[in-house]
Amino acid sequence: EVTLVMKNLGGEVATNSRLSYIQIAPAVAYVSPAGTAVAPFMTWATAANTLQDALAVVGRDGTGAHTRLAVTSGVYSVGAELVLDNDYTIQGHGAVSNVVIQGVSFFSRVLNISHPGATLSGVTVAGGYNTYHLYNGGGIYMTAGLVTNCIIRNNQVGGMGGGVYQSG
Repeated sequence: EVTLVMKNLGGEVATNSRLSYIQIAPAVAYVSPAGTAVAPFMTWATAANTLQDALAVVGRDGTGAHTRLAVTSGVYSVGAELVLDNDYTIQGHGAVSNVVIQGVSFFSRVLNISHPGATLSGVTVAGGYNTYHLYNGGGIYMTAGLVTNCIIRNNQVGGMGGGVYQSG
């Protein structure tokens, strides 16, 4: 809660309060199919069940660093592309082949990574699909960032880069 109290030279006072105006994000937000989905997802027990829910709570932690998403084994379906447009880190925990980010809708890629500080590590990216001839990057469309220790499989586009399309 933030409260601003203002007083002028005539002694008049005005007050304005806002709840949940400033938020500090956790250093790590956990994602697990077995989590109870209690935001801000600070333990494996209270983990988010979807990457979309976990991305909704990311922000700067108390040190100024962005929240890191720790993702355990499971298949995480995404109906629309996940956009990493800030210095987010998504890090798989478990065998790379068992932490799967899976596209589930036609005409959508899985990830769009566009920030130099964004990192995707230790996951499998699968199921990106769009057969339009000018559509690039079925699994991942990248203009910046880092993808490391990942498996990219079973993605399809009509343009270039069925798995990954790197531009820039």
